Amino acid sequence: ILTILFLSGITFAAPGIPHQFYGNVFINGNNHLSNVIITVKSEGVVKASTKTTDGKYGYKPNIFYVEDPNSDMAGKTLEFYINNKKVAEYVFSNGMSTKIDLYYNGAYCGDGICDKTESKTSCSIDCKETSSESGSSGGSSSSFFNTNTNNEDNATTTNTTNADHTKKTQKECNPDWFCSEWTECINGIQKRVCVDRNECNTTKNKPQERQRCEIPEEQKTINNQQIENTNDKNSITGLFIMSNLKEHRTVIGISIAVLLTGAVIYLLKFKRIL
Repeated sequence: ILTILFLSGITFAAPGIPHQFYGNVFINGNNHLSNVIITVKSEGVVKASTKTTDGKYGYKPNIFYVEDPNSDMAGKTLEFYINNKKVAEYVFSNGMSTKIDLYYNGAYCGDGICDKTESKTSCSIDCKETSSESGSSGGSSSSFFNTNTNNEDNATTTNTTNADHTKKTQKECNPDWFCSEWTECINGIQKRVCVDRNECNTTKNKPQERQRCEIPEEQKTINNQQIENTNDKNSITGLFIMSNLKEHRTVIGISIAVLLTGAVIYLLKFKRIL
């Protein structure tokens, strides 16, 4: 019992359990878009980012969660952004798994709609040049053989043209990389998500999605305090630190009083038996 009371004054100093999120994403009513970047912020700081696959995010194998490296995220408001526009918010809670469907309405590069604010330069995937092929109509042929021959030639030419166009399109596909903001520095690492708006299925010239960073002074201070407290109280494993016993003296005092009362009652009963 005394050991349990002693451990009640000890705080677990490991990082807090992350909060998992998942759901559907609707862009102007379209629920099948991939590579839509979702950014989560708290107090103006980027906490995490991910992208959609066929209109969904956070499902296996791309599990999405917001970390709590300093165990200080509980109760804070998380804001979800798409294309720099806030689309939802939720309160962080350690260990929770929450489904949030996100709805975005407005100009978005990649939704297949060339809006007024978009152009071929700013969003080539939505604002493609359309070329109309004009054909001349000739006189009708009286020969059935000649008609079939012309049809076969046209079919052959069309197939060849389509094949050449496919090869040309694949060859000329240039990736249009778009990246989210860098997340906060966690354990010396920053992350972000980069997607190819042209969907060229290549990693050519893909920007870096991870980089080393300087650990914030606040996090250094917390880590140093944990190490110092652990060294001072080396009777407990490195994952624990001693908290201020003054904060628990009331609980400990009451517990000791209860133990002493129980001991006295036991001794009185034992004495009667004798």
